[in-house]
Amino acid sequence: MDERIDQLQEQGDSIKKAMDSNRTKLDGKGFKQVKYDLYTTAQTKLNTTDSDQAKSVEAAEAKTNEKNQTKAEAERLIGKTNLTVKSTYGENKAKLKLFKVDETITGGYNGIIDRCEYLGGTCEANQTDLTDNGMTAEDIASLKSMPNRLREASSDQKQAKKDQKAATELRDNAAKVFKSEIKKITNFVKANFADDPEMLIAFEPIPKGGGGRGGNGGTDTPPEPPGNPPA
Repeated sequence: MDERIDQLQEQGDSIKKAMDSNRTKLDGKGFKQVKYDLYTTAQTKLNTTDSDQAKSVEAAEAKTNEKNQTKAEAERLIGKTNLTVKSTYGENKAKLKLFKVDETITGGYNGIIDRCEYLGGTCEANQTDLTDNGMTAEDIASLKSMPNRLREASSDQKQAKKDQKAATELRDNAAKVFKSEIKKITNFVKANFADDPEMLIAFEPIPKGGGGRGGNGGTDTPPEPPGNPPA
């Protein structure tokens, strides 16, 4: 959870409570229902988009984990293939070269995709030799399907990160709107209750640490919402 958004929500809850507790006094100074409605609408919007943003973070993390797990499975299969080929063909250099045994995989994630694609077909063409030495038909089938699984896992992660970025932008925009509504309320109170310390105190910002979730350092405005995190 973003601490600054958390603080803004806490400040908003405090202002809402103060409005509800002092509505008669506010109305006596010309406070309009529309101002209250705009405030609560903005507050609900922030809470909703903040919840959606938190879910998008979890989804992106889950897709990243899935991608990492798929990559680890691909690397395990490549390693098993190397060992099986060595067991099957010994020091036969032509065969070792054919299967690219112990050759460095370049190109990062895409390099792993290319190696699985190559080994899948090569293992299938030499399946009898390999399965006689411990490799299973399921291993070979997994190698052949692995490139698509790796591509799908990468695509899913990229989409999840895009969704997270979009959700963060919506949340941050909602935070800006809500912050503006908070200022409108607190300025109304300052303008109309300058001689009423009780009202001024009721609508003051929450001091730092005063609400249990962190405040905004005792300034007279709510905290600035954050910008977008890197994708």
